[in-house]
Amino acid sequence: MFKEEISKYDPFENAHITMGSNYIPWENTRKCVEELKLIGYNYAEYLYEKDHMEHPDWTIFGSETASVVMSRGIYHFPAKECIMADDDEQCSSLDNCATSWGAKSIRKCVTDDRDANHVFGMFIWTGFDYIGEPTPYHTKNSYFGVIDTAGFNKDPYYIYKSAWRDVKDEPFVHIFPYWDYNEGQLIDLRVASNAPCVEAFLNGVSLGKKYFDRKHDLELLATYEIPYTKGEIVAVGYDENGKEIAREEKKSFGNPKKLVLSCDKVNIKANGADITYVTVEAVDEFGVKVENANNQVKITVSGAGRLLGLDNGDSTDFDPYKTNVRKLFSGKLVAAIGSLEEAGEIRIKAEGILVESDEIIINSLEAEKIEGVSCIQRIENCELNENYVPIRRITLKTDKGQKFTEDLREIEVEAVIEPSNATFDDIVFRSTNNLGVTSNLAKVVKTDKKNVVILKALGDGEFRLRATANNGDSRVKVISELEFTASGIGEAFLNPYDFIAGSLATISNEERGNGNERGVATGHGSNTWVGYERVDFGPFGSDMITIPIFELDNKPTPFEIWDGIPNEEGSEKLADCIYDKKMIWNEYQAESYKLSRRMKGMRTLCFMFHKKVHIKGFLFEKQNKAYAYLTATDNQTLYGDTFTVSKSEEGVIEHIGNNVTMLYDAMDFDNGTTKLVIEGKSSLPVNTIHVRFRDESGEIKKICEFEGSDEFVKRTFDIGTIKGKYDVSFVFLPGCDFTFKGFKFEK
Repeated sequence: MFKEEISKYDPFENAHITMGSNYIPWENTRKCVEELKLIGYNYAEYLYEKDHMEHPDWTIFGSETASVVMSRGIYHFPAKECIMADDDEQCSSLDNCATSWGAKSIRKCVTDDRDANHVFGMFIWTGFDYIGEPTPYHTKNSYFGVIDTAGFNKDPYYIYKSAWRDVKDEPFVHIFPYWDYNEGQLIDLRVASNAPCVEAFLNGVSLGKKYFDRKHDLELLATYEIPYTKGEIVAVGYDENGKEIAREEKKSFGNPKKLVLSCDKVNIKANGADITYVTVEAVDEFGVKVENANNQVKITVSGAGRLLGLDNGDSTDFDPYKTNVRKLFSGKLVAAIGSLEEAGEIRIKAEGILVESDEIIINSLEAEKIEGVSCIQRIENCELNENYVPIRRITLKTDKGQKFTEDLREIEVEAVIEPSNATFDDIVFRSTNNLGVTSNLAKVVKTDKKNVVILKALGDGEFRLRATANNGDSRVKVISELEFTASGIGEAFLNPYDFIAGSLATISNEERGNGNERGVATGHGSNTWVGYERVDFGPFGSDMITIPIFELDNKPTPFEIWDGIPNEEGSEKLADCIYDKKMIWNEYQAESYKLSRRMKGMRTLCFMFHKKVHIKGFLFEKQNKAYAYLTATDNQTLYGDTFTVSKSEEGVIEHIGNNVTMLYDAMDFDNGTTKLVIEGKSSLPVNTIHVRFRDESGEIKKICEFEGSDEFVKRTFDIGTIKGKYDVSFVFLPGCDFTFKGFKFEK
């Protein structure tokens, strides 16, 4: 019907009738494709080859692709990890920050399109960042663009350029990230280029050449993993004959010394509608661009022009656009300068705190007036905050290296802030894994010295010390990291009584994706599961779990919780669950579930779903053993002459007789107890059970006379007030014949 209606208004078929769909696999969508034969696939590159083979008459294009997220000048290491969420609410520009539905990387997006000869092209989401849809964070604007809202190119822009811009027209090389990190920190150096060969140098020493086969290469980048050392990175592009055709260099830099202005055009029309864009950057004392500068800048415009607004491209910056004061983000800021209806010079001046100012002159030339143009100034005029000197970087220093051993389990680390006169000097330290999630392999211990901590290794493996600063903001603005390794310490475990992030999943049966807020996205399959190994529930354990979930179709979502790998021998399903909350876009909502039994000891925990969902993580309720219902077999010690552990009834000990003692240690009656409920049965009229509470000061004895019963019954006994920490023993004297199912102390 739509097709027929459109044809009425374009009977000569000046344009083809098509659509772009997120739902290509759906049956009814495919019926629509049969009507159109020309179809745009949204995030369905994996179907290109299959659908072309099955439907050679379909004409396919990528109507919405990529959805890779990135923040200009922000780099979250290591590049080998797909880091979807981080403390600063920014996205890495190393091409290692992907959504669960989009391409795994821009490189894969480009090569998938290149290698699908039957697909005639693609539209990427997006060229520019835009206000709204701030995936994966609840900030201000999107992170999808390869150009930010201020009009500055992000680094992945040059990946597209390397694939799409002919080297004969415009040879280029582009180095990222900038070169300013902790000594010894492992850095993923990337060089994008359209040259046939690229070579990188660190302080004059070659890091190796990379030769490109533009028709078949999947990487599209020259990549190097090297420890940071102060100096200069140079990248050179060569043609087929080894002749240099392009070059770029990056140098280490210091604190900002001066602001520098540049513009896209020096002459504009005096018609009240023309615009020039002035870029503000900071340089150090040697004139090197400070690519992580975050100084506050004031812009003053005088003469025949006006300030239209300021932008820095920072998705987390909620300062208004219509102002004359704003912070640099990743070393840059843009000022939009508009003409008036009078010709003359326009002077633009940039000022900051403790940095030299700069000024640039633009010419506004006589031009024909445009009817209806308003030249009213709508800028909020503010002043620089003289008390605001932000931390630009945090340098982490240690004199004991970065390797823990059996003999070296503690290393002192100092965080030095730059500039030293920064307004805010409080640093927050955390031990993390490569994803920025708090690590179980090490812990941070404060010292009496300012911004000096002790890092203690708890288990073997790789981890990082992270230092962050907020600069007076509610969000983290500066992140500094240093990698460490530990060996000879022993294996570490996950603590289920502290929240375990979804991204810490170690096993799965399908490729798992990124979830927001360091969560995990399951696969698309009908029996897709993710699992967490070495979860230590302790000797008592827990049977109550809370899971924050986000699902997209607003329908009841069944899933299963397993002890072990689902459906494998020796594994056990602990719960059939239903998640049924009204969907709130991009929001996890927590739900709690009771398992069929307590998880105890070191276990593997798995969640099986039947569609794609996002799991933020999980948390178990730490239950107080002293007030829980304990089975007879939950004891830590059992000895005596006569008893049988039941094979037919779980947790039951049968026919307890002569001189049997069972011990339940570490019972913490923090709020006190006055009653004991015992569940059991006996053919005898009465069984005398001695209950003993022992601590360091001695022993408290209670006697419970349990009357006989042919069926299991619960009987309650007053035991006076017991408060404190005790080991509790049940003692059965000669003459007993008692089948013990369990007990519970009540407050």
